[in-house]
Amino acid sequence: MFWITLLSILLVAVGVFAEINLMCRFVRDWLVGRREERGERAGISGAGRQPGATGSSRGGRSRGPAAVLAVLSVTGVHAFGQAITVEPLWVGGPLALSEQPAEAPKVEPPKSEATTAEAPKEEAKPLLISTDRPSFSDTAGIVPTWHLQIESGWTFTFRNRQGTETQTNNAPEILARFGVIDDRLELRLTTSGYVWSRSDANGSGFEDTHGWSDLSPGFKLKLTDQDHLLPRLCLEGGTTLSLGSRGISNRDVEPFGKLIWSYDLGKGFGVYGNGNITYASTNGARFIQGAGSICFTYAPSDYTSFFLEYYVIGPNVKGSDAAHYIDGGVAHLITNRIQLDARVGFGLNQEANNVFTGVGISFLF
Repeated sequence: MFWITLLSILLVAVGVFAEINLMCRFVRDWLVGRREERGERAGISGAGRQPGATGSSRGGRSRGPAAVLAVLSVTGVHAFGQAITVEPLWVGGPLALSEQPAEAPKVEPPKSEATTAEAPKEEAKPLLISTDRPSFSDTAGIVPTWHLQIESGWTFTFRNRQGTETQTNNAPEILARFGVIDDRLELRLTTSGYVWSRSDANGSGFEDTHGWSDLSPGFKLKLTDQDHLLPRLCLEGGTTLSLGSRGISNRDVEPFGKLIWSYDLGKGFGVYGNGNITYASTNGARFIQGAGSICFTYAPSDYTSFFLEYYVIGPNVKGSDAAHYIDGGVAHLITNRIQLDARVGFGLNQEANNVFTGVGISFLF
């Protein structure tokens, strides 16, 4: 009998508590709705109402028994004589004990035309051509995504070694580059174009040779950006296709790879270079050919830059020594997407050609 009476008292107490809690939640939701309505109708704007507001502006003090009940249900009386404040209420559902109440709705002061006007959007930087011409070394730049860049030129080479004089012209040199991933990956296709060559061995008279050089598809992939002492690094790969004319192309597939690095030194100065390896052939005889280069650049303006470069190719052909060169040149932008260039270079040993020179033009589409 005692346990039945006790259980009945507990059930009645729980029911009363539930009714009081439900009433408190109803009052809280009503107060929040009133506060939001007053915030929409009238707000504090420093000197008075917001422009366009209607009705009178009311104070934020709660009045009447319902307000007192809401205060007691949320905050309680901390100590006799202390001021009782209404805590912010959570809008959107019951306020659980484990949840932190959100801040009460705030009324923003009116904004002037200067602040309400949209900030001008930052204009996109114009595209600027950056070529691998005219140096022997390829640069670490990547063509912008979904843009095609064509680099073209003409080269004249003179060689007079061991009693044989050779004069060679090739044009149009073509390097087509297409951006695939922004500042990350480009696809490439290159050729030296059509070759005219005339040779005189020991004064016996010149003999002409001409035809198309080989095609080389490839890619360039950025590995890292410049970061403190770490240079910007790119990996380039490709191969010849053995499609050139006989007597001009060696008619063999020759895969190659390049590690390209560059470092911006600031104030218009920079340095970059390549480390190359090629599975080459001479008259069908295979060998590993390496190459290395370093190139210094200086840009006195946004439109003109100069370079000075040293590079070595070794062995030059199977069973020969390495060929050492030095060259220099200039590149000039006539627009952001069109560049002119010129260069001249000299061989530094007997294995290298005596002299070469050339000019070029490049377009970014």
